[in-house]
Amino acid sequence: MNKQILKLGFLATFFSFSAMAQDKEPYTLYVDLKQFCPGPQEQVQGASEDCLVLSPVERLSFDMAKVMDQDEQERKKACEQWGSLFQDPKYKNKTFTVEMEDEDKDKWHIKFSFGYSRAKYFNSDVQVESSKVNGTFTDFQWKERHSFEYFKLEEIKKPGNTFRFLDEPTSTFGLTIDKGHHVIMVSVFHLKYLKQKYQSTQFDGTINGQQVNGVVTEDKAFDGNYNLDPSQMYLRRFENTYWNINPQVGYGYKIDVAGNKKTGKLTYTPYAQVGFMAGTGFTAYKNDQDFWATDGYDQKLQIKGVSASAGQRLDYKKGIVSVFVDQKFTAAKIDQPFLDGRAKYNLYFAPVTFGVGIEIPTKKKK
Repeated sequence: MNKQILKLGFLATFFSFSAMAQDKEPYTLYVDLKQFCPGPQEQVQGASEDCLVLSPVERLSFDMAKVMDQDEQERKKACEQWGSLFQDPKYKNKTFTVEMEDEDKDKWHIKFSFGYSRAKYFNSDVQVESSKVNGTFTDFQWKERHSFEYFKLEEIKKPGNTFRFLDEPTSTFGLTIDKGHHVIMVSVFHLKYLKQKYQSTQFDGTINGQQVNGVVTEDKAFDGNYNLDPSQMYLRRFENTYWNINPQVGYGYKIDVAGNKKTGKLTYTPYAQVGFMAGTGFTAYKNDQDFWATDGYDQKLQIKGVSASAGQRLDYKKGIVSVFVDQKFTAAKIDQPFLDGRAKYNLYFAPVTFGVGIEIPTKKKK
């Protein structure tokens, strides 16, 4: 401790004499003595709580992160290098300023995250073209298939179901790369949505070639009558649940809310993303000859449209582990197979994700 005080006194004296000899303003050393080179602050001119990077000067070889963490060996090494540097003749005509930067300011952070999501799907107008149904649904109703039953122990025990809880429920995988307050965000939302069963909606078009303009039930529940009504719609299935994903990339601005390195940090990040919609699907319509049979149409894995999102994330991080809640609103433009034709619509949905993140340790700046 005494040696460090003497060194600091020497540095302050050196700056003063150099300044007088060269008829310049005094050298100013800004340093947090309690965390850098412990000693009474009055021994250093202009002492304040800010310290870190020497500019302009060559990089030093001590680890400032360890110094700030009160590593005695690193702190001693740092103070010795300061003393040697200021005695170097080539720096006699230089003015040095020691400034404080956040230790993470110029460090890249890479974090992977995974979470379970719940999503609200909003009604939309759907335009369809096929040999059975041709026209436009108004306020067609969508619903989420969350598949949370795969969390049940009895389901996990079934052969082949051990890890299905990772895929079957709606989930989101993420990758964030941030530096300071700026965040690059990549996400893959595994969505599952299908039509609301037995819904009644406005339809304008043709059903089996017959003109219809009014409220229809898209699939009639069996009421004991086996006679088919040509003007009645029998759309049994309209599903987008298998391999459906919404990959997106975007930008966010991270705002510190509370906490520090020791207690953990709480941050808030508003963001925007763009991406595309992809996946398979399945549609089915009742067979004309057999009341209980259906004609099904499988869709191949394909890109179905584009998407844009605005969202926000609240993240609590301590060490390399974090927990978060993420909420966003997404608008997508879809063009996909429907029966033996096509369906076009705008899909609006709002997922909320609860999850965990793991940061990949990176080398700290020296």
